[in-house]
Amino acid sequence: MNTLRKYGAKYNVTFCTFAGLSTDTKPVGTTLIGNKSVALANGSEFIEMDTDKKYAYDAENQQWIER
Repeated sequence: MNTLRKYGAKYNVTFCTFAGLSTDTKPVGTTLIGNKSVALANGSEFIEMDTDKKYAYDAENQQWIER
């Protein structure tokens, strides 16, 4: 279960905050929000609800880095 907690634009960049389980697949590159395909931006966040780990998205390398 992945849940989008926040979706907002600032300076024409879309930052997303996701919440899910550590066993969930984290979105990479682009993700579908509603019926719109959105490219994940640097600084998007994924929070694992079961471990309380937080990850920031690195758009250049398309990977999640634990903070």
